Amino acid sequence: MTWVSLNSESYTLVRAGLGKSSRVAIAASDQWFSKHTNDVYRLERLTHFMIARAKIAEIEGHGNAAFDRYMEAYRFAAEIGRGGLALDFLSGLSCKALVLRSFMSLVPSLTPLQANHALQLIDRTENETEQVTVIDKRSHRWEYATYGLKRRLAKMDGHSRRNCEESLIETLGVVEEMDAKSPRKPRKGVPQTGSRTTSEVSR
Repeated sequence: MTWVSLNSESYTLVRAGLGKSSRVAIAASDQWFSKHTNDVYRLERLTHFMIARAKIAEIEGHGNAAFDRYMEAYRFAAEIGRGGLALDFLSGLSCKALVLRSFMSLVPSLTPLQANHALQLIDRTENETEQVTVIDKRSHRWEYATYGLKRRLAKMDGHSRRNCEESLIETLGVVEEMDAKSPRKPRKGVPQTGSRTTSEVSR
């Protein structure tokens, strides 16, 4: 309870933030990711703080206040991963689960109107959540933009590196096959040479 009372200013900032649209501001940088990881941890701590506020109201018998606080906590948790990388998505998912787990103790005492409001909020939030494939593509683009292909290969273990190289070779082979089937007129001044095979590329 003391922890909650000492951080009332944080709640004021959260309420102001929930009134605005937000996204994770991504930068292709190692330094950004290091700082962002700490920011995500602080957002998780802030979610715990908001759950604690709701739980105190619930214990004190203020059911309506507890309900409103749980709903705010859920909305906040849902915003953590919006537009972000896999780290943000998983953090938001975990925080939403924490809120709902604490909220379950209040469910038996909800009015029909409150229950309907909670279901609508959860459904709307889930419908607005980005697909995992979108998060995965964004995370891979960020990783490539930050580290580059050579650095990514250097960071892999032997097995992962071989798999990546084999995938690249296979892709080159498909591209060459498609290229060979596509009729093209020779450009002026460019000598015609035979195309390389996939095995030659791999060497």
